Amino acid sequence: MPSYSAILATDGDENISVAGTVATLTLPTVLNATARQSRGVTGGKARIRVRTAPVLYTLTGTAPTDSDYTTGQELKVGEILVLTSFAEMDNFKAIRATATTAALYTQYERRVS
Repeated sequence: MPSYSAILATDGDENISVAGTVATLTLPTVLNATARQSRGVTGGKARIRVRTAPVLYTLTGTAPTDSDYTTGQELKVGEILVLTSFAEMDNFKAIRATATTAALYTQYERRVS
């Protein structure tokens, strides 16, 4: 029989409206920095799907800019971005890439050893 060293648990979801100001993720309580150590959380994942309009995003903590496309990567409608570390989730920032407010759907998972 295979041996599994970690258990994945779904920890909720979030709808995010991305307009002309930078948006970030609101991690579920079990995934926030304080709770990670006390609850034995060893890893996490966020799946972000773009629903209505493209966004520009960064994973470095630097704010993307919507006016000139010089900072940030584009994520188009229907695309999914998978973040596989707490650093990526903590540093994720997004802004709309067009005049249309974007909607993102995010699902969170955690790994417990």
